[in-house]
Order: sequence, then structure tokens, then C-alpha cells
Amino acid sequence: MAPAANAQAYKNAIGIRFGSPFGFTWKHLFTEKHGLELIAGARGRSFEVVGLYEYHIYPAKRAPEFDLYFGGGAHVGFYGGYGDRYYGSGPKPKDRKFWNGRPYWAYDDPYVGVGLDAIIGCSYTFKNAPINLGIDYKPAVSLTKYYGFLRGDAAISLRFTI
Repeated sequence: MAPAANAQAYKNAIGIRFGSPFGFTWKHLFTEKHGLELIAGARGRSFEVVGLYEYHIYPAKRAPEFDLYFGGGAHVGFYGGYGDRYYGSGPKPKDRKFWNGRPYWAYDDPYVGVGLDAIIGCSYTFKNAPINLGIDYKPAVSLTKYYGFLRGDAAISLRFTI
């Protein structure tokens, strides 16, 4: 049997996404190379849903369980509502992208954000267990309220394959 026939080891996979945001991931492969991933996650008191089209390639002929993927999509998020409850009156950290002293996901006034996302990553589907392990980087651009590049999110996903 040719390696390409073994490359797609599952049609659906559901699991947990460890990273920012922390949440759930569901991936559906329409074909060996074309798939859809939905991510729902939270950070602090914010929540977002992301839909991504992904294109998969299988670079290792001797290890068809390993794949690289990239793609794009969109997100909708429900952010904010922290005020000084988040930082208090103390100094504000300077290691994140801020608008007016707070990260986009912790702004004073609650708001709904919409934007575009990209994704690049790799995953491995185990031969003898229904497990898919992936790592990815997902940058985004905000199109509402706070326009511009939102720092990228990196995560590790552990999925159960169906």
C-alpha cells in the first residue's frame, strides 16, 4: 500500500488545546490534504471561537503519520470587562501588546472583536492509538475596535481521533 493512502489516519479528531487561549479543538479532514479546524477557548474573562481552513502536507514518506499544515480563517471574540480588577493600581506588565495599558483581551469596556487568523503547525497521529498530537502558531489581525496585529498564539493540541 502506498504511503499516501495511509497519510490520513482519521476523519475527525476532538481534544484539548493547551496554550493561549486554553480550550477545545475539533478537526475534520475532508480529504487527505484539506481540513477544517474549530477552536473555542478562553483566557481570563474573555472567550473566542476560531474557524480555520487547513492544507496538510506529508513530507516524510517513511512516516506518513507526521504532517505539516497551514491555512487561514476568522475569529469572533468576546473580550474585556476587567477595569482595575485585572491590574489593580500597581504597575502594568510590559511584555504584551497593549492598548491604553491593557492587552486586547483585558480592556476596560467589554466588546466583541472580529478578525482574520492564520495558522502553521505540525501534528503526529499515532499508529496504534487513537491519538493526534499537534503544535501550532496562530497569529491574528483584529478588524474591530482595536485594529491591527494581535500577537500570535502558540499551543499544543492533544486530540482523540474518530
